[in-house]
Amino acid sequence: MIIWLNGAFGVGKTTTAFELILKRLRLRLGSGDAWAKGQLERCLYAFDSEITEEEIVTDDKSVQEVVEAVAARAGLTLLADNRPRWRKSIDRAVTLLKHIRV
Repeated sequence: MIIWLNGAFGVGKTTTAFELILKRLRLRLGSGDAWAKGQLERCLYAFDSEITEEEIVTDDKSVQEVVEAVAARAGLTLLADNRPRWRKSIDRAVTLLKHIRV
């Protein structure tokens, strides 16, 4: 799962991301994995300050538009998706249902 937090500098995106990731670690691993928790602060810092790659603004873009933008920046050519619209909707719903944890 990818959660993208947008907002101005200093509004608490890093703190929010840290808390969200800790919550997911606790849910997935019970009390949480000590190694993963130890890496969390370092990784979040890197995303905020060291990783300087181009950001893809996904506001008001469809999934297809985001996929095309990522592929273009990676130098990839996407194959045509010849599925009918109804099939794409069913496939997306099945994928969403597979990610629900009870």
